[in-house]
Amino acid sequence: MAEFFARNIVVVYFFYGLAFFSMGLAIWLASARFRTSEFRLAGALLFLAGFGIVHGLQEWHDMFVHIDQGGASNIPGWLLLPEVHLVHLVLSFLLLVFFGIRLLYANRREIDDDQAKNGNRLALLGAGAFLALWGLSVIATWLVYRPERLPMINAADVLARYTLGVTGAVIAAWAIWLEQRVFKRRGMGGFGRALLGAAAALSIYGLGQIFTQPSFFFPSTVLNSDLFLRLFGFPVQVLRAAMAVLMAVFIIRALSVFEIENQQRLDEARAARKAAREEALRVQQ
Repeated sequence: MAEFFARNIVVVYFFYGLAFFSMGLAIWLASARFRTSEFRLAGALLFLAGFGIVHGLQEWHDMFVHIDQGGASNIPGWLLLPEVHLVHLVLSFLLLVFFGIRLLYANRREIDDDQAKNGNRLALLGAGAFLALWGLSVIATWLVYRPERLPMINAADVLARYTLGVTGAVIAAWAIWLEQRVFKRRGMGGFGRALLGAAAALSIYGLGQIFTQPSFFFPSTVLNSDLFLRLFGFPVQVLRAAMAVLMAVFIIRALSVFEIENQQRLDEARAARKAAREEALRVQQ
């Protein structure tokens, strides 16, 4: 099985990236439906869309690297730079952290526009703190080990997954889990279960980030993708791709709640107009 996935790793990366990119694009295309939504999830969803799109591009970068290694031509050299991959990885995880903190803040209370701005500032500060933690860990690693360029970029990738990927996924999954209870209270248990599934998939995806590429510092010297392959017989990218597909399916399923909410609002408006007409007719009579 390991040999099969090794031969078809490009396909794994393609669907891995496609799942996240499709999720982000679906959220973005549905944004017009939830801009006026009463659900607190709506205020943070565009940041989840950003995570999906950027993270999908990051996985496609890995796909292009493997295609290039297979002898493909006409791929721009700048597209294959490891720095491009690192920027996409860090940016996507920062957007995930922002989404999680923003939704956690919204879940604490019913907020108005001014409080929503406070939530954005808090999320920005939180994402900035995690970015600073990653930056300091990268600087400390370079000062201690003084590696060459490529090993240092690989180490920065590993540190990004530790400091941003795992924590961002856990925070976001926790926030989604809290939000699904709101759906249940409003009699939309099916959509709540979709959010619960998305939270579970995101949690497993985040924990899968601890199996990084092998690097020169602990614990990546032991706890890495090679160990995962020996333990389970397939690459960790397969697990991440599967969780990405599940998360995309559950999130896209949950987006339908905003269409139902809009329909409920329309029905309420029609009922209110009908009641107003009946009252006016009664007064006239």
